[in-house]
Amino acid sequence: MQVNIAIAEGQMERALDQLAGISGGVPTAGARAINATLSKGATRARRAITDRYTVKKKDISAGITVRKASARTYADYVEGQIVARGGTLPLIRFQVSPKDPAKRRPRGGTRAKVLRSGSRKVIAHAFTARMRSGHVGVFLRVSGGSVYQSGKTGGRNIRRKFGRGRGRAGADFVGPCIIAGHSGLVARLPVVELRSPSIATMFRKSNPDLRPWLRTELTRQFADQLGKLLKRGRA
Repeated sequence: MQVNIAIAEGQMERALDQLAGISGGVPTAGARAINATLSKGATRARRAITDRYTVKKKDISAGITVRKASARTYADYVEGQIVARGGTLPLIRFQVSPKDPAKRRPRGGTRAKVLRSGSRKVIAHAFTARMRSGHVGVFLRVSGGSVYQSGKTGGRNIRRKFGRGRGRAGADFVGPCIIAGHSGLVARLPVVELRSPSIATMFRKSNPDLRPWLRTELTRQFADQLGKLLKRGRA
């Protein structure tokens, strides 16, 4: 998602009359005004997200960037953008309890709060774990099919039949177990990491009034930059 801002045509025409004696004055003032507005707008957008969601600023800052305007590319107008992009964030980046992997999984599941205005919700059977890569996240076992790995079940030689008539999905397996007739294989339900809405979605929902604010701020910044150039031209 991106938000574009540019100097309005009427403002540009008036500025050309004001700065008629200053070469390149209009695109310079326009680019400076747009870039100052974009910088403030991006800061405002990030703050709006962290005010609405329980995510930290450092986790979203890289996903909200500014494409600055340049007086050198001036043709009929000067333009810049605030861009929000990036995929979903791991749920662990929000308010989650427990935050750290535990030796024993909590019986009540994992508590999570994504919206600051909401309450903590219990996600049954979810758990916090550390992957072999070192990544810590909130995971949930799903019944979409078993993953078979060679290994042991931690010393317990448990034997069960496949999913009791549910086919090879293994929906009844809630932990590792030795497959009957295949003592070298361990069945585990696959895990999926729980994630949040995308940065672009959080940006859109948190900033419904960003465009009108940018237009107002850009008008102010452009007038300020024109005034500075006029003073320098008269000096």
